[in-house]
Amino acid sequence: MGASPRSTASALAGSCARPSRRRSASAPSPRWRSATRCDNALTGEQGMSGITLEDANKVIAAAVEKARELGFTMAVAVVDLQTSLVASARMDGTNPFTPDVVRGKAVATAVTKGTPSGVAAGRFPPGLLDTVRDLYGGRVTWVQGAVPLFKNGELVGAVGAGGGPPDKDEEVAQAGADALAG
Repeated sequence: MGASPRSTASALAGSCARPSRRRSASAPSPRWRSATRCDNALTGEQGMSGITLEDANKVIAAAVEKARELGFTMAVAVVDLQTSLVASARMDGTNPFTPDVVRGKAVATAVTKGTPSGVAAGRFPPGLLDTVRDLYGGRVTWVQGAVPLFKNGELVGAVGAGGGPPDKDEEVAQAGADALAG
């Protein structure tokens, strides 16, 4: 019997399950993130160092500014480590499907613990990539244009950008990430 879809997805996303208060002496030590609380996608409770809407808006503003500087109309999406959309924006003139594509790029980076979306395709076996895409209902896009987001040195999510050539998409996403990290 294989792993459940949720447990597989959690493992890829770096799940931070809380340990039981009653552990046997032989039980393995739990994996902890540096935050003392975990983000809870069901309740909306945010961990101590998770990404906020204010953070996401800062990322998007910097990315949009970079896209304008480069002369492209783009869409930008920010997701947390549970792959939930935090915020997105579509510049005037951008194709209507682009926000979905850039969210998929960001999801790809989030589920691979910060591996840029374009790099993930070469770093993981194709069968695994297909399985992850299926687990997330087709919402994972393994193409260049998303990078990890760090806040206070901790991975908190990902930003995806699209609407230009792949290298420019990633450059725009990186400008957004730099605004949060800086």
